[in-house]
Amino acid sequence: MKRLLILFLLIYLYLEVNLFVTIANQLGVLFTLIAFFTTSCIGMSLLKRQRLTSILSMQQTHYFDGNDLQPSKKSMATLLASLLLVIPGFLTDILGAFLLIPSVQNLFSNYVIAKIKRHPYFNFVFTSRNAYTNQNDDIIEGSFSHKYDDKIGK
Repeated sequence: MKRLLILFLLIYLYLEVNLFVTIANQLGVLFTLIAFFTTSCIGMSLLKRQRLTSILSMQQTHYFDGNDLQPSKKSMATLLASLLLVIPGFLTDILGAFLLIPSVQNLFSNYVIAKIKRHPYFNFVFTSRNAYTNQNDDIIEGSFSHKYDDKIGK
């Protein structure tokens, strides 16, 4: 698995450098660097727009609605697309721009959610709908107190 990852990384770097040289020969180095800077700025603005609220909304949607992850699909794909746009390179920019297409976002999100639901941990989470809630609405009261060890204060 480690060798496969290294092979994938080497192939990616080769394709990225080859694409950069090809585009730099066609447009010039200055316009190529401007394109890198522009796509990074677009990615940063998308990240700023998404912010942490998309991650929090994904958590809240899962906690309150159980299996319903429909509202978080778009934010998951947009978050990945913006990260791909921030990473310098034309291949990642192409993948990031491709992920901004709504139909591709839907396909990607459905694939990722299906993979997550097959994982043993997440299978438990998705099947135990709101495990922390009380099913019969009983009120359980209690009290607590802090007990400190005498050795801590000394």
